Amino acid sequence: MNSGKTQFEKFLNAYWQNNDPETAMLLWKRQLYSNPQTAGTYLNCLDQIIADPPEELPKIMMTEGWIGLFHEDTDIDYTFEEYLEWLRKMKAEFQKAYDDFTSTPTFLLRELMQYFFLVKSEPETLKLWRELSENDPDKARSYLNALDELIKNPSPDLANIVQTFGRIHLMHHDGTPYTVEEQVNWLKSWKAKLEAVAT
Repeated sequence: MNSGKTQFEKFLNAYWQNNDPETAMLLWKRQLYSNPQTAGTYLNCLDQIIADPPEELPKIMMTEGWIGLFHEDTDIDYTFEEYLEWLRKMKAEFQKAYDDFTSTPTFLLRELMQYFFLVKSEPETLKLWRELSENDPDKARSYLNALDELIKNPSPDLANIVQTFGRIHLMHHDGTPYTVEEQVNWLKSWKAKLEAVAT
């Protein structure tokens, strides 16, 4: 149904049609949890629109997002520049939610599992980690800091994140799941291996 629409129109359809700002933000946060890559694509799209806005920007926002902006005291419609400024502020709020989410330890653990553990042997994981440590040491450190935080304050979703994004089942041979302490010890063990590679 949306195949002929631009990325900007799809964004407006998904978050703003028939929604107030609070509901739009709630839907955005759900998107962050389920598919942050798509959220990042939408943010890049908004940057492009703001940098080079189409002449029909107000019409697109009204038609695709049902965003009709006007001054409540006078009922005068927003000008083109005022629509653009509203879009800038909205994008900044969505960007902040994205930045906050993608800097959490649980999100970084998701990334770590996806990129370094999913369908990979231990040597493959360590090889990729060595490359990251050499090419982007700050990113590697952010992952290690996230592991530190999860070791100190284990997330209730830890085992689920590891299983969902790394396809690693934290359980014993008899099928009983790891205790929280055992999950933390698993993290500690892997953190030590990663740090050993990076030094």
